[in-house]
Amino acid sequence: MKFAVLALIIYLGYTAVDEGLTKPKVVFDCNCNTTYEKVFEGTFQNKNHYMQNPYVNCSDSVKRFATASVTINDTISMKFDDINLSAFEIPLKNYNFKIGDPVRIVVKHYECGVPRMLNPEVY
Repeated sequence: MKFAVLALIIYLGYTAVDEGLTKPKVVFDCNCNTTYEKVFEGTFQNKNHYMQNPYVNCSDSVKRFATASVTINDTISMKFDDINLSAFEIPLKNYNFKIGDPVRIVVKHYECGVPRMLNPEVY
C-alpha cells in the first residue's frame, strides 16, 4: 500500500521536501518569479561544497533547476552554467580564501525546490 501511494505521488508531480519536514509536498506548478534565500555561514576549511539541486515545474511549459543564483561573501557570483545542474560544486578553493576565513554562501532558489548542501560538515 505504501509503495502504491509513493508511486502515485511520483506520477502526479515532483515533490519538494524542505529540511525538517517529514512529509513531501506535491508540487504541480510553482511560482518561479519569486526567489528565497538559503544562507550557509562558517569558516573556510580548504574544502569545496557540493549542492543537490532539485528539478522544479514552473508551469506546463517551463521546467528548471531550483537554484537561481549562488553568491559567495556578497561579491563572488557563480556562472549560471555552473549551477544549472542536478548537483554542482561551489569551488571555494578557487577563490584564494585562507583557512579560517569567514565564508557566507547565499543560495537563491525558487519556491518549490530547496537545494541541499551535501557536505555541511566542512564548516
